[in-house]
Amino acid sequence: MKNKLRIGILLDSDMITAWSYKMLEEIKESNYAEIVVIVQNNAIKEKKKINILKKVFTNFSSIFFNLYNKLDKKLYKPNPRCIFT
Repeated sequence: MKNKLRIGILLDSDMITAWSYKMLEEIKESNYAEIVVIVQNNAIKEKKKINILKKVFTNFSSIFFNLYNKLDKKLYKPNPRCIFT
């Protein structure tokens, strides 16, 4: 008998779709392949946290400017009756 295929699985989370689960079951029950390693990729969660913080710090000036503009518009509403000569 030939050697079985050695399969490694990379998961992004603890939850998988039903069709993925079915495929893993079929591989596990097959005579031609075996699952030898399962790796969970946690880098995606960490990357999202870093990206959010990075966006806030890199866009701080524009965020501050937008808040300033909103506050300015509320405090100093334009007077339509004012006529400049």
